[in-house]
Amino acid sequence: MKEEGRPACHRGASVVMALIIMALLTSLITLTSCAREAVSAPEEIPETPTEEAEGTEQPPEPPEEIDYSQEQFGVEFDTRLPSFLVIGSEQVFKIKVVNKSSFTWYSGGANPVRLGYHFYKQDEDFQVYDDGTRGYLAENVAPGQSTVIELPIKPPDRSGYYIIQLDMVVEDFSWFSAQGAQVHEAFVFVGK
Repeated sequence: MKEEGRPACHRGASVVMALIIMALLTSLITLTSCAREAVSAPEEIPETPTEEAEGTEQPPEPPEEIDYSQEQFGVEFDTRLPSFLVIGSEQVFKIKVVNKSSFTWYSGGANPVRLGYHFYKQDEDFQVYDDGTRGYLAENVAPGQSTVIELPIKPPDRSGYYIIQLDMVVEDFSWFSAQGAQVHEAFVFVGK
């Protein structure tokens, strides 16, 4: 039976379409009101307590002097570096490292452990060290533990292909690679 000259299948399609539009409008109204609540009533952030909570331990301070000459140096890198860097722009990369040494890496003290880098040219006598822009440990890292270090890298001022080498260092003692530890190397093109 036809109602107002329209086939029954068209009336059903119109009803379905009307229901879909109503559902979309309801969703839009709900999202808009939730967004207004989030903007108009920000959640209060509790203050960080200044006193130490019971049971929390502060990392141990490094001993006054450590004899690193008898220690085993080791690091495992779990990272990927980009294949292109822009001349004149310092970029910060997150580098995951695992302490494979026989000693704790201290973030402070007389000989903190840090992450540095070197650029080499494959077919030229060229090398650039990190110019003092090293990655700092956020906390002490015991043997077997891992951490993520933010490393600012500034590429050389000349365009071309380079090898970038990541290397840990005990400040005022030695680069890890000089003590037999592995480095992380990658090929990179530096350009504009």
